[in-house]
Amino acid sequence: MLTRLRHPSLQDKATVMRRCFLALCLIGLSSHAVAADLDWPLRGPARTLPDAPHWGGLYVGGQFGYGAGQMDFGNAFNSLDVFSSANTFTAPLGRVSSWATFGTNSPGAINYGGFFGYNSTWEDAVLGVEINYNHFGLRGSATSSRCYSDTNPQCSSAAIVLGDDNSYDVTVNATAAARVTDYATFRGRAGWAYGSIMPYAMVGLAVGRVETTRFATASGTPTGAGTAFVTTEGEENTRYVWGFSAGVGVDFLLTSRIFARAEYEFVQLNDVLDTSVGINTARVGVGVKF
Repeated sequence: MLTRLRHPSLQDKATVMRRCFLALCLIGLSSHAVAADLDWPLRGPARTLPDAPHWGGLYVGGQFGYGAGQMDFGNAFNSLDVFSSANTFTAPLGRVSSWATFGTNSPGAINYGGFFGYNSTWEDAVLGVEINYNHFGLRGSATSSRCYSDTNPQCSSAAIVLGDDNSYDVTVNATAAARVTDYATFRGRAGWAYGSIMPYAMVGLAVGRVETTRFATASGTPTGAGTAFVTTEGEENTRYVWGFSAGVGVDFLLTSRIFARAEYEFVQLNDVLDTSVGINTARVGVGVKF
């Protein structure tokens, strides 16, 4: 008995093609999912880039350094009547300012203090204001002397007759001194940020507390009649003095909030009782940004 073979119809062919298409789609989706699963451990979890260093906002810190002063006492006794005509006994010695020659002195001292300020940023440009305080004992002095004697070859003048009409060998020692106990500066800063480093320049006003002393002591021995004597005239004062400041420095970010600082500052105070005071300071510090 013979069996007749049936040729597939168009409908059968379409069914086979649909099944093949579905199988290929399933294989493709499975391959994509497996690839994604295998790729994740290789790439690791997504990472976010760190924020760029930011210099804006409030900050506060502490500092210490070394200051070298330049004190000019050349006119220290100009406004002070020492051994003037008001005292008839010592008046013949003459005012100290008429003969004394005072020079300059360059003392040095360690200082410490703190600062508080605010920065505004425009891209990499940084502008700010700051209050800076320093405490230290910067003291300088200058002396001048004169003597009168008939027997001392180091004296350029002979024994002098004083107000009691007696002759005396006299030595006069005059001393002018100044001590800067502390000062503060109110300054503007302009800097440029290079990532975590910001160099800057600064300029502003300064106010300092200065103690001054101006004394002259005359000691005399009579060459004949008369009485030996020691007399001192002068004054001491404490004044607050205005001035200006200028300098340069650089801040370094150690973390996103903590920074270190190194700077140089020059402060010139107005004359205080005929004495000029300037201060050069190098310091380092550490601050915190808020």
